[in-house]
Amino acid sequence: MSLDVLIRHKPATLYETVGRSFYTPNGSKLLSGGLEIWNGFYQAARPTVSGMMVNLDVTATAFWQSGSLLALAVKIMNLRNVDDFRKGLQDRDRSRLDKALRGLQVRVIHRGEAKAKYKIEKLTPVSASQAMFAQEDGTEIDVGTYFFRKYGRRLTHPFMPCVSTRRGRVLLPMEVCELVQGQRYPKKLDEKQTADMIKHTCQQPHIRANKIKEGLDIVNYHENEYMRSFGVEVSTEMVQLRARILPAPSISYHPSSRQANFVPQGGAWNLRDKKVATGATLGSWSVVVFTNERDFPMGRTQDFIRELIVIVNKEPPILYANPQGDIESALKTIWLRAGNAVKSQPQLVVCILPFKGSSLYGEIKRVSDTILGVATQCIQMHHASEHKKQYCANVCLKMNVKLGGMNSFLSTPPPFLAEKPTILFGADVSHPAPGDRNRPSIASLVGSMDSKAARYAATIRVQTAKTETIADLGGMVVELLKNFYQTCGEKPERILFYRDGVSDGQFSEILTKEIESVRFLQSHSGLQGTSRPAHYHVLHDENNFTADKLQDFTYKMCHLYARCTRTVSIVPPAYYAHIVAGRARFHAKGERWSDVESTETSQKKKK
Repeated sequence: MSLDVLIRHKPATLYETVGRSFYTPNGSKLLSGGLEIWNGFYQAARPTVSGMMVNLDVTATAFWQSGSLLALAVKIMNLRNVDDFRKGLQDRDRSRLDKALRGLQVRVIHRGEAKAKYKIEKLTPVSASQAMFAQEDGTEIDVGTYFFRKYGRRLTHPFMPCVSTRRGRVLLPMEVCELVQGQRYPKKLDEKQTADMIKHTCQQPHIRANKIKEGLDIVNYHENEYMRSFGVEVSTEMVQLRARILPAPSISYHPSSRQANFVPQGGAWNLRDKKVATGATLGSWSVVVFTNERDFPMGRTQDFIRELIVIVNKEPPILYANPQGDIESALKTIWLRAGNAVKSQPQLVVCILPFKGSSLYGEIKRVSDTILGVATQCIQMHHASEHKKQYCANVCLKMNVKLGGMNSFLSTPPPFLAEKPTILFGADVSHPAPGDRNRPSIASLVGSMDSKAARYAATIRVQTAKTETIADLGGMVVELLKNFYQTCGEKPERILFYRDGVSDGQFSEILTKEIESVRFLQSHSGLQGTSRPAHYHVLHDENNFTADKLQDFTYKMCHLYARCTRTVSIVPPAYYAHIVAGRARFHAKGERWSDVESTETSQKKKK
């Protein structure tokens, strides 16, 4: 801790800092919604078997664009210019703008050099020409008139609301405010912003290495007087580590597939001429198109369905629904139609979505998971329109496992799975956004349900916000152990537990014993940019794993992520737990969610 404070002290006096990272506006890149990307560096002192090391890496995050508050409001609301506000703000738009600006710091520009700073508490419910306040003599005056009399300045945008600050005692027209530089955006980015952030930060390894070297010049440890005073020196050369390449496992699909057993090359493969190992039977399903038939005609919907899957019921019920309407009612209607069509319990509802960045996806999952108890598959309309074979194949992989099928398995089961009945656990905790004190944390646990570790069951718990330790882990484990027994007909004799999301400083909370060993595993081939190895800590081992056996087993398991035909960066049980914890957040009615289409998400997560 003391070394962390020492190496971070000087950058903290020169740059904007967030935790262990510091950022600079140099080379910033604009994002939509009034944001911009700032580049920076992360640094932390870490103990290793070779002594103390400094971990220095590049990082980037979103900051608010400084300058005119009016210009920022235009960008937040995605308008052409400030004149688009002349028609007035609807309550919904005003609330959105108020929520975005609340808590930000502004300075005023109408007093010459005296640019006082204020914190935005809220926006007034009326415009500057209508906002009234009491003067010293007790008479009331509107803000627009006051500014003209006091400063000889006639407001050019009196139709805009005012900034209310200092508990409502000060009202400031938005046009005399400018945003102070260096205010980080702490919330989750939307779909477009996330895509732009990934594009900006995605770098080839040699470029990333050069950026880190530039960071060494910026932190300039050798010239740091604080470090010199403590006699601390840091080498300017990167540490070189020896690594080895683990052999890829053989993967099996259905025996009738062409090359049913094969060893993937480069961490990726395709489904051409292959059939899933165990295909699910789909007899009762339906389709909801959340747009009107004019925008996505019935013929186009049917073309997509034919390309998507070959099934017994080739003509499922199709319903067109308003994406801004009653989603629950629409899903209930199509659910009943699907059941009535074949006189059986509906198995699946395919939902075609018109756009990204809305609460539609979250509402669909809430209704399907907590009310109807039916699997859903969401698909973006432009993908359905193109219905490319590779995309449809990826969607079918997800649909098959949702319906109880198995896509692939390891041709030769690892001894750890084959020798004794074994269950793999993956656990994670999803936390609310920074600053959100009203929503709880959600703990998730998934467990394998077959001897191939290809099928999984999940359970979740709601717990106190920001609590990383899983409060009812014992109950969750018992629940999945019972499921394992019911599914396999035998009790597991061994457990392998993968825990995600725990920082170094929280190990003592998770387990009181010392860490027995630390190992890194690079299991995946990155789609682009620099692949980052997962960091595995062994907290407790009663299975007498050797380092080689645990590394080999974990690497092989990274080939069994059911949603794609690539190796993934973290072992599937932990991956599934992360997905389950995030999915459970959809279950609270009235929440606002970023609608990231699920197939694209699983591909981005593998970078």
